[in-house]
Amino acid sequence: MKKIIQIFIAATVLTSCVSVKTKMNNSLEAVHTGMTITDFKNKVRGTTLVEMKDNYACYKLEKQSAKFGEPGGYVYETRFFYFKDDKLYRIDEGTRATDLKIEIAKDITNHTDSKEKENTSQYIDVVYLKNGSIIKGMIIEQIPNISLKIQTVGGSIFVYKMEDVEKMTKELSK
Repeated sequence: MKKIIQIFIAATVLTSCVSVKTKMNNSLEAVHTGMTITDFKNKVRGTTLVEMKDNYACYKLEKQSAKFGEPGGYVYETRFFYFKDDKLYRIDEGTRATDLKIEIAKDITNHTDSKEKENTSQYIDVVYLKNGSIIKGMIIEQIPNISLKIQTVGGSIFVYKMEDVEKMTKELSK
């Protein structure tokens, strides 16, 4: 009888512990760049508003899962969602992305149409690949941990697996 109870407890623990990555991926299935804040709020539950300004908003989604042996007993996955002019602009993971949040906020604040101000500095997305290639343009779609799509100034569109990406930055356009 004691063995049956131990097996039952072990089976319950194993089946009830869903990976935190699985929980996050399930929440992100319907998320895509370009979606509106309203659509985002309807499709993703449990988000927290981090910051909102005139044409900029940042939301945070955090998922937790119990994990035996972890300090505190839980592991966490975090994503930040950046909106510009009511459209999802970028998705970033991790709570240590403060510098990126500041960089994106500054970019959105300083980003203007070249028709409005000719002398304003423009930023472009730069993707550094592990094979040494450097792609400059605008990231038009990003699926966390899976892929990104970047459009170059010439209009070409490239899709890369995130495992092939070394880093992504924003740099001053020359």
